[in-house]
Amino acid sequence: MKYEIVIPVITFVCVIAVGVPLLISREQKRKLLEKRLREGTGFKTGGETKQQKTTFVQLLEKIGNFVSHGQATTTLWEQLIRAGYLNSAAPAVYTGIKILLFIIGVVGGTTLIMPLKIYFMTKVTLVFVGATVLFFIPNIVSKKTS
Repeated sequence: MKYEIVIPVITFVCVIAVGVPLLISREQKRKLLEKRLREGTGFKTGGETKQQKTTFVQLLEKIGNFVSHGQATTTLWEQLIRAGYLNSAAPAVYTGIKILLFIIGVVGGTTLIMPLKIYFMTKVTLVFVGATVLFFIPNIVSKKTS
């Protein structure tokens, strides 16, 4: 008879213990995003304007625009906004970084793996696995900062 009330009470306490921190965390993230939007900051690393862009960032932007044809998905915009990158060039720079890391992975992997004495297809697979890992680093970093 006593146990009939214990299970619902424990369930209620568990739901509250898990749900309240989740709701508080979500509200804090929402407030932080609203604050960032009100302030209108650009990149986290300095809020630079078009005139202050370095040639490297311009190169990344050109690569990103070339690959994505100047179009960014809504999902990418949302992900970058959550991470605090509000600059209009952020999606192009993000895409440019991904492409550059992939190329670095292919070239670096080829340089390191081709001299090894293993099957050719294994070498090719290892090179592309390494390049793919580098390609997804921006995804991981942007998820961590959001």
